[in-house]
Amino acid sequence: MASDAFSFVVKMPPSTPLFVEFPRKSPWATISKQPVHTYSSWQVHSKKIFRTAAVLIVIIVLFFHLGRIQVDLSRFGQTISNSRIYSHSQSCRPDFGLLRELNLTPSIQYGRTRMVVEHTRQRLNFTESLDQQSPTFRSLDLVEDDESPEEQRLAQANCAAPITVHVPLPKPCADASHIIFGVSTTVARLESSVSQMQHWLSHSGARLIAVVEPSVTSGLLETNMRNLGIDVTIRHSNETFNDRYFALTKVLYNARRPNTRWAGIVDDDTFFLSMAALVDRLANHDHTEEKYIGSLTEDFRQIEHYGYMAYGGAGMFLSIPLLAKINNVYPECREKYNHLKNGDGRIAQCIYHYTTTKLTWEPDLHQIDLYGDPSGFYEAGRRQPLSIHHWKHWYPIDVVKMSAVSAVCGEACILKRWKFADGWYLTNGYSVVHYGEQRVDDVAMELTWNRPDEQVTPEEYEHSLTPLRPKAEGKVTYRLEEVVQEGGVVRQFYVYRPGEGLEDRVMEVSWSRR
Repeated sequence: MASDAFSFVVKMPPSTPLFVEFPRKSPWATISKQPVHTYSSWQVHSKKIFRTAAVLIVIIVLFFHLGRIQVDLSRFGQTISNSRIYSHSQSCRPDFGLLRELNLTPSIQYGRTRMVVEHTRQRLNFTESLDQQSPTFRSLDLVEDDESPEEQRLAQANCAAPITVHVPLPKPCADASHIIFGVSTTVARLESSVSQMQHWLSHSGARLIAVVEPSVTSGLLETNMRNLGIDVTIRHSNETFNDRYFALTKVLYNARRPNTRWAGIVDDDTFFLSMAALVDRLANHDHTEEKYIGSLTEDFRQIEHYGYMAYGGAGMFLSIPLLAKINNVYPECREKYNHLKNGDGRIAQCIYHYTTTKLTWEPDLHQIDLYGDPSGFYEAGRRQPLSIHHWKHWYPIDVVKMSAVSAVCGEACILKRWKFADGWYLTNGYSVVHYGEQRVDDVAMELTWNRPDEQVTPEEYEHSLTPLRPKAEGKVTYRLEEVVQEGGVVRQFYVYRPGEGLEDRVMEVSWSRR
């Protein structure tokens, strides 16, 4: 077939497939580029238009009069934009290949539910109740090649109807060109953070300056990040980590542009769920004033030790007028507070002792100083955090997989919670849980975390996270382990591994737009 054309097959039982060929270049596009002042030129193009229109009419008539027509997409190849294509008839079949990659028990219990997204302008609760129950499970043998034809037929016959869920309208792409971010890190840590930074920084207009130790590989890393749409500049410094951290106040001030309003100082594991939401929140503050915006740690014990300040892992934001004040006294602050072991503490002390500016607390920026199991925080069904932290080392969470569902339902539905009619809770991108006999309300947060050496108490979190409820006994948790994006569908795989010789259980949640 000629390179400037494509084809598809219209299968009309019981006749032979009909091949229809279209030119890749639309005749309308040709007209728009060619002169139209001569009658003969228009005649040529009008013939092309009429031929194409006639073919389209034939196809429409065939579709209306032959209800059993199927469109065979196989002639397009196996990928469109690097996404696999599955027909509707396969939609309820398990993906045996992917399930085997999850290192599950030889036989598993498998359930699947389909969520269809409808965007709405209505105000929604942070936890929404569903009329439908969670999916039913069936046994799958992963050792065998695949399901038998009869098992496939039964699976399709019992395929649950999709569940319609409402989510906020997606925000337009954020213009964050008035924000410049800075991070003190290492080349290795920065490289391991690229994929999560891509979620919130890529093509946003915001700039990032990363100050790292001298390295011969930083140039390649900078190029790779720029190719991903991250406007990054990597600079070298022989100073210690905390010296580099405090020095960001000068680096960012010197790199400001006429339109720069905010300097954001972050850690390499600071993750913003939505740049658009961050831009909107910063717009509530007057950037022409001296502003010091950030969040306290959730743990009051940490405040007693480190003080009342913006904790850097949550992200801190300094207005340019305040940054100018800091730079006027930069040598004095650098010398006076060089003994402090934390860079964010040095910045706080410089601000408190050389300006009249005080911290503006944005509680939706989260340091998440929660040891052990932070699931109670993520599963609370409260307002979506602006930022999260410590997900890389304190408690491993794949934030890229967590946020992948935003491709279908928008960033506002990350961590949004839905309650099924039978008491199961889906926290989108994190887990599916059942709390056993514990009564669950939509206010109290489950206290799941602890310190390594002692029990925490609710009183230590009164300023940040209360009300709290005790950790649930008999709680069953399916944690998100894998996500696959296929065209306009995002498929999440939540896994429960009970151990003790019992079968693993997998719940697949498929997301698509209506």
